[in-house]
Amino acid sequence: MHMTEINISQSDGIYELSKIIQELKILKDLTLDEILRRDYEIYIRDIQRFLKKSSRKVISSEDIQIYIDDYQEVIQRAKAEEME
Repeated sequence: MHMTEINISQSDGIYELSKIIQELKILKDLTLDEILRRDYEIYIRDIQRFLKKSSRKVISSEDIQIYIDDYQEVIQRAKAEEME
């Protein structure tokens, strides 16, 4: 698994997660597979809930990084499958 730096600030993490949401929305719009569309929608809502939670309290850099790494991996896998 690709790990980016662990000492990410909360604002940088929020920015990265916002970019990931945009990428997931693009992938969702491009796929014709209804199951994948639903999965992307679930991922988007999950990140949005996490961001909402982070706006109410301080979230650790490690927790933010885990979300970023997990969803970057999802996007990389989706793009790799698209290339096949």
